[in-house]
Amino acid sequence: EVSDEEGSYNSEDDPNRLWCICKRPHNNRFMICCDFCEDWFHGKCVGITKAMGEQMEEQEIEWMCPNCKKKKKQEEVAKKQAEVKVMSPKKVSGPQQPEVVDTPTPVVETPPTKKPEASK
Repeated sequence: EVSDEEGSYNSEDDPNRLWCICKRPHNNRFMICCDFCEDWFHGKCVGITKAMGEQMEEQEIEWMCPNCKKKKKQEEVAKKQAEVKVMSPKKVSGPQQPEVVDTPTPVVETPPTKKPEASK
């Protein structure tokens, strides 16, 4: 008997639950879990084979899903923009001129050359 009460079964066990970026069921295909958001993705949809997933697990390599990659990139762009805004009031008005250092030009003395004698 199946109960309608909440918590009677785990939604992850639901064969009709939609997963991945494709929003399709598991269908007994290889899936990989994002180590950041913990959502599950079909390996085929994210370009990860079962062998690649096993190798990543053995080497303790964290896998980041496309959604988390996109979110991380947006956060990095926002952070850089915030840094630029923080730095811009400190800017000196007008273009910055390169520092000019006066260095003496070396003087090279050349010995006087003898003038050829005029032919008589």
